[in-house]
Amino acid sequence: MQFARVGRSAAARRLPAGVAVLLVHAINPYGFAWLRRVTEEGVDLNRNYVDFDRPLPENRGYDELAADFLPEEIEGPAFEAAMARIEAWRATHGDAAYFAAYSAGQYRHPLGFFYGGAAPTWSRRTTESICARFLADRRQVAGIDFHTGLGPHGYGEPICHHEPDTPALARARAWYGDSLTEPRRGTSTSQARSGLTHFGYARALPGVELNFVTLEYGTYARERGTVVFREDHWLHRKYGDGAFEAPRGRAIKAAIRKHFYPDTQDWKEMVLWRAFQVIRQTVEGLGSSQAQRREGIGP
Repeated sequence: MQFARVGRSAAARRLPAGVAVLLVHAINPYGFAWLRRVTEEGVDLNRNYVDFDRPLPENRGYDELAADFLPEEIEGPAFEAAMARIEAWRATHGDAAYFAAYSAGQYRHPLGFFYGGAAPTWSRRTTESICARFLADRRQVAGIDFHTGLGPHGYGEPICHHEPDTPALARARAWYGDSLTEPRRGTSTSQARSGLTHFGYARALPGVELNFVTLEYGTYARERGTVVFREDHWLHRKYGDGAFEAPRGRAIKAAIRKHFYPDTQDWKEMVLWRAFQVIRQTVEGLGSSQAQRREGIGP
């Protein structure tokens, strides 16, 4: 594996003593090329970081709705009947159970939504190689995982999956303030999930003091995301590598790209402003920790 090395920029020269920045971009190159969330294995990378030597997480709600979530066709009487069954299930079990069934991650339906896989993907193995090469000998690592799709349009929500009442969570609250949200406490637009990238970094870096947040940028309504996600899965299940040239293929691809990347000046301005803020907060938090250690205050 080859890694590019670049000179120190003006921003890098302003980093606090003892702090370095590592940028990992396009860790799912297949997804970038095909405008998909999944990897070349058909796996949602942000559900793949589980221990495959142990029993895999169950998602009984998804098992019950799998055929209706992704019916054979995406229009017509059969499709409408599938949507009606989903709405009936949601009315019976409630929104929280529905969203958990839909997006918490599942490991039994390879062509379905948020499939976590049956083994570590190439993207996960590459991430673990990066951790081993650059991060394993560090005292403290802070990660920001950039995502889009949930929440108010353009707003960047720092989501923290650290366990409640842990030093890592206390640090995250100190660094990011009251805008930090916690799925385990029900304060986030996201829910507790299986196999997140956060957990992958924690597993790859035993003994390292890890702080990790997901910076989730809102785009459009969640229900709209469900539609474009379903249509993209249907398209690839039906047409495979011919997806772009299939009937409706380019329209479906344009819709999923727009949902996850609203290519407007105002949205991009909001995204960049929040990114700079959260990166600054992270760097300052790391710098403060380094300074405290030099003064003999921290561990």
